[in-house]
Amino acid sequence: VLWAASVTTGFVLIATSILGWTLLTLALIDWRHQLLPDKLTLPLGLAGLGVAYLIDRTFFVDHVMGAAIGFALLYGVARIYRYARGREGLGAGDAKFLAAIGAWVSWEGLPSVVFLGALFGLLGLFILRLGGAEIRAGDRIPFGAYLAVAAWLVWLYGPLGVS
Repeated sequence: VLWAASVTTGFVLIATSILGWTLLTLALIDWRHQLLPDKLTLPLGLAGLGVAYLIDRTFFVDHVMGAAIGFALLYGVARIYRYARGREGLGAGDAKFLAAIGAWVSWEGLPSVVFLGALFGLLGLFILRLGGAEIRAGDRIPFGAYLAVAAWLVWLYGPLGVS
């Protein structure tokens, strides 16, 4: 809440605090169980659309597009991976979670979330490897935890700029 309060105020602070606590909860669940429960991701997406509507109706469609593109992107990647490798590589929970994130950050924030999530995931694996962990190609990685961190940063500070 303090971090959110350093960036925003009023109604947006309340919404940001709810987002932050939900992202933290989902990250911890995914880290421990490789699961992103619909009971949290679906209401998070609806809340994101509601907040977007209340903040600025003119960009509401961008947030709806963010939810749709977020789901389609990871669902598509999951299907392609399954077809190419013959096994699951990304769960439907990740697609639903990115849809919820897209509802909050709109389609414009999604590239930054995916890029930062992947970067944080690679950094996390690198740190584990430095700590002596053996990492194999078939190991499960809680990608949702890294997406949660990325979503928080993009929500608070906006998408990465290109200069």
